[in-house]
Amino acid sequence: MPDPTFVALSILSLYWCVVWVKSEKNRYAWALMFTFATALLVKPYAIFMSLPMFYWVVINWGTKIFKKPLAYLVVLGSFLPLALWRYHYFLHPEGTFATTWLLNGDGIRFKGSFFRWLIFDRLNRLIFATGGFALFIAGLFTSHLKKNTSLFFVWTLSVLLYMTIFAKGNVNHDYYQLPIVAPGVVLVVIGARSLLKLAKTKLQYLTNFILVSGLLILSLALGWFEVRGFFNINNPAIVEAGKKVDEITPYDALVIAPYQGDPSFLYQTNRHGWPVGGDAEKRMASGATYYVTTNKEDEFARLKATYTLVFENDQFAIIHLIKPVVSRVEP
Repeated sequence: MPDPTFVALSILSLYWCVVWVKSEKNRYAWALMFTFATALLVKPYAIFMSLPMFYWVVINWGTKIFKKPLAYLVVLGSFLPLALWRYHYFLHPEGTFATTWLLNGDGIRFKGSFFRWLIFDRLNRLIFATGGFALFIAGLFTSHLKKNTSLFFVWTLSVLLYMTIFAKGNVNHDYYQLPIVAPGVVLVVIGARSLLKLAKTKLQYLTNFILVSGLLILSLALGWFEVRGFFNINNPAIVEAGKKVDEITPYDALVIAPYQGDPSFLYQTNRHGWPVGGDAEKRMASGATYYVTTNKEDEFARLKATYTLVFENDQFAIIHLIKPVVSRVEP
């Protein structure tokens, strides 16, 4: 998926913007242009990063930015590659696919389910795990009060704007909220610090410190509760089969490991290949040399009858996709 790449490039673009504003050295402007142009090509949603960048430039340089020819070149160089790509894209409608549903499919924007999924389920439960969400809200209320931290406030607002505009996409896909993680984590820290600074006495500070620590511990505990199942292997047979494939096949073997399209089984083999079954002969033409399965059904029976079975037990079987050599005994 392109999301981690476009988010990383977006953050790097903002970094180059901040450095350029601070140093006023042209090389950072060129770095900003190249990085942001790449981010937009990876995924156009990076355009929302232009809001915090514009904000930071204006509050530091004011109207002086409009007198800098280089600034216009940075904007043009950032958006021109995307514009050219979109022009090429629209010249080939046969290669396009439906995307308008990502905006407000089913009219979901601002409905109760919109807020329920994005605020309660994604931000509160999945990303900040309740304890962190409380600190995130505290940071949201205090980050705009100072110039340096206000950048993270505007950054967060730009992500919330993206989540609102692409309402259906964000409700349907949890990974769409990945852009809020970076500014959100900083707001958690800002929120924690602001709560500690509210204390006027040592006892008040100790009380707030305990409460903030409790929220962080709660966030870690509930977060682990949500993700711990991701580390479980619910089918031990694929682990054993993977070890056996790794043991008896050449390192450059291409393996068919059917697992309903899930690459988990193929990953266990430590080999390249295909995580789906069917069309074995077609994949053999593409270089497949071994077939491993934990589900001994029709395809396995057909391949076993035609090619060389190299290992089988009650859990899995491995087939070398070459026909067995039949020795002929002379009379």
